[in-house]
Amino acid sequence: MYLAFAETKTVSKPGDQVFSQTREDAQSIGTVVAAGPKPEGRIALLAVLEINAVQGGKLCLYSPSGPRLCFNSSLYRLEET
Repeated sequence: MYLAFAETKTVSKPGDQVFSQTREDAQSIGTVVAAGPKPEGRIALLAVLEINAVQGGKLCLYSPSGPRLCFNSSLYRLEET
């Protein structure tokens, strides 16, 4: 689960898809779980995302050309084995 922000006034809703601009197949790499408006004309959201896609960067809401996501660190850390 990741906390992300996007420069858009359109508040995302649970189930909205997240895409990577670097994937050639244009398939979703995650799903929004919750979202809400921020006072600066942005939104904050929680999303379940593929770890490799987050590390690769360039993620967007709604489509590969949608609003770009900015991230804080992941909310939950998994230990690698």
